[in-house]
Amino acid sequence: MMDHLQQRFGLLRGRAAALVAELQRPDRTPGDKAVLLAQRLLWRCGLSEHVRVGRIVLFELRSPPRIMRGLRDLVVRRAHQGDVADISAVDGAPEDLIRERFDRGDLCFVGQIEGRVLCHAWFHPGPQPFEEDRPTYCAWQLDERTFWSYDAASSTQSRASGVFVKVFQTALVSLFCDHGAERVQCSVRLANEGSMIMHERLGFRRLGMMTAVSLPQLKWLRFDGPAAARQWLVLFNRDLHLPVPPVEPPAPLGVA
Repeated sequence: MMDHLQQRFGLLRGRAAALVAELQRPDRTPGDKAVLLAQRLLWRCGLSEHVRVGRIVLFELRSPPRIMRGLRDLVVRRAHQGDVADISAVDGAPEDLIRERFDRGDLCFVGQIEGRVLCHAWFHPGPQPFEEDRPTYCAWQLDERTFWSYDAASSTQSRASGVFVKVFQTALVSLFCDHGAERVQCSVRLANEGSMIMHERLGFRRLGMMTAVSLPQLKWLRFDGPAAARQWLVLFNRDLHLPVPPVEPPAPLGVA
């Protein structure tokens, strides 16, 4: 019993120390810190399923990156319906969701070594809006030459090996060279600093930042970009489809 309590206390102390370290970082803005603190408090209070607070950075790529050398035993290829179980095993994504993505025409690239799928990266082609961000943020408008990059994941064993970076690079080159992409856009969660660094190293540029507070009957969104800031109130059961980035002239508060 005492050992269990000590382990529990050690876990809580470690989480608290990590949060304090995040809040003390000089590169975090007051808004960043408020979002991180709100997320932790909602999770600890069991309210994260009812009240969602999030902040994402929007990125865009307009030309293919170079593909890193090495990893000659790595096979990068387009995935298909027969890979559903292997893709699900990487990060536990529901198989029904994976099938739904294939059915709507999304592209998935996987990396495998000796027949085992180690990572995957998904891309949604325009002009159909990307809808999976709608519960917390909005649906993203896309033109027919734009792809939305999302749900990139790798197995625990392969995260430090460079496997995913090469898979992602190869997939991006294929989008531009084989599928007619003129741009690839995506969002990255504020807390995922490693992903933001990777995207910038591959040539993605930051377009701005979106903050969201989502309640059961109401959603508040704010976009902050280099040239403009906008915010919206989205009422229950109303759809909001936004371009990337939403760069129309500043508005005090739009209601959708």
